Amino acid sequence: MQKGITMRKNRLPVDNTIMLGSGKVRLIYNKSFETYLEDISPSRAILITDENVYNLYRNDRWPAEIIIIGTGEGIKNLKTMEFVYKRLLYTGADRYSTIIGVGGGIVCDIAGFAASTYNRGLGFGLVPTTLLAQVDASIGGKNGVNFEGYKNIIGSFYQPDFILFDSLYLKTLAKEHILCGIAESVKHALAGSKKLFEMLEKEKYSLLSMEEEAIKRLVMASSAVKIEIVQKDEKEQDLRRILNFGHTFGHSIEREYSLDHGEAVASGMLIALKISRKLGYLQQGVFDRISRLFDSYNFSLLPVMDKDRVFQSLRKDKKKQGKAVHFVFLRDIGDAFVRKIPLDELSAIYMDI
Repeated sequence: MQKGITMRKNRLPVDNTIMLGSGKVRLIYNKSFETYLEDISPSRAILITDENVYNLYRNDRWPAEIIIIGTGEGIKNLKTMEFVYKRLLYTGADRYSTIIGVGGGIVCDIAGFAASTYNRGLGFGLVPTTLLAQVDASIGGKNGVNFEGYKNIIGSFYQPDFILFDSLYLKTLAKEHILCGIAESVKHALAGSKKLFEMLEKEKYSLLSMEEEAIKRLVMASSAVKIEIVQKDEKEQDLRRILNFGHTFGHSIEREYSLDHGEAVASGMLIALKISRKLGYLQQGVFDRISRLFDSYNFSLLPVMDKDRVFQSLRKDKKKQGKAVHFVFLRDIGDAFVRKIPLDELSAIYMDI
């Protein structure tokens, strides 16, 4: 049974190049995207962004070609990739071009997948514009699209050359989108860092008020957790699977009830916590402490779900292996582990919680 990890630190230098799996990634926390663009060759940069980000920031000085895609999980598909590839052809992209994804998790996935496949690989960078993307989606080199109801079933592992965390973009986010990012930070805390969990407890009011320094601390601490895990297991062969905590059920809930990703993951984490408690892995006192944190952030958890509908959707999860699934359980805050469990066994437990 896999043991919990010990995090070395929850902070990173504000501008630092690290080895992240198979590539060197520059992490930039102290510079605006507009300033950064002045440091690179605009003629080689091709930006991929979505309609919302473009409409909000179209007056910013982006001296580069721009490819604009739609919004929402429904556009994360091969049809959108075909549009992006055609635009890359039209703009004359070559092996010396750099793709920069400016947007949330969907833009990050699509930009990374385009960069990893066009001309057999282009340089690329990410400028995540949502809290969820800054703490999670932009980090780790996972890229891809959905296909036939299967989430991220077509994709690649391909590390960006840089990730730039510009807090300016977070100022336009609605509260529900902030909560989505906080939910992913809670996942990182439960999976691998008690210190991050304590930060989320202590700084609740500052985070919900979107105090800039508090948000910056959260982004650095949460991204540090994911970075350390990815450094040890880039391609999700073992340890990185713990970052799927809450996602097995969360993806199904997201698909069936059209929730935001973070909101669905919060519901998925609660189910995983209940299952962990029922199987005796998680003590009641720890479960209660985590539940209090969920309540304090007022995560909009689904009060009533059609369990059969959710579980039938779960059977499409890409993490399943035959008639079993690699499910993430919790022993303690910061101590998650993965156990392969038959789907029928998981279904019986789920129906009984």
